[in-house]
Amino acid sequence: MSIFKDVTTPTNAIADLWHYLRVRRQYKPLLFFMACLPPGILLFALHIDAKEKSLPPPPEVIYFKNWTLERSREEILADYKINAEKARIAAEKRKETFKAIGRASGMDVERIEAEALAEKAADEKAAAEKAAKEKKQPEPKQAEIVNGKNPSSGSK
Repeated sequence: MSIFKDVTTPTNAIADLWHYLRVRRQYKPLLFFMACLPPGILLFALHIDAKEKSLPPPPEVIYFKNWTLERSREEILADYKINAEKARIAAEKRKETFKAIGRASGMDVERIEAEALAEKAADEKAAAEKAAKEKKQPEPKQAEIVNGKNPSSGSK
């Protein structure tokens, strides 16, 4: 380590650096610029990054309709129909998105949908049968109910 034998104290290190910088060399300014360029770019990038991230996000503006009290029933129903159509389209898009995800996952989307439709139809059929059964059973008349007891229910 004969390179550092004279530089043993900070005073000697500063004197050595000063002596090196005083000597004129042909490529000294170019090397100095090239040595300062990477740290300069890094500091500039950090400054820009900190400046952008320190800004608060822009406020989110939410617009809503302000209806007048003089709207007619037809205008209200027309708005309901438009909103219902928008909701239906959004639901279809969502359904198609989930189908695409299912297909990408390797699922048989058509079979699953057919099973879901069959289950829904069976549930509707059972609900209709239950409603029909309840409708067939006659309500007890006021005269048949004696002292709060219904004779057709089997309780005496």
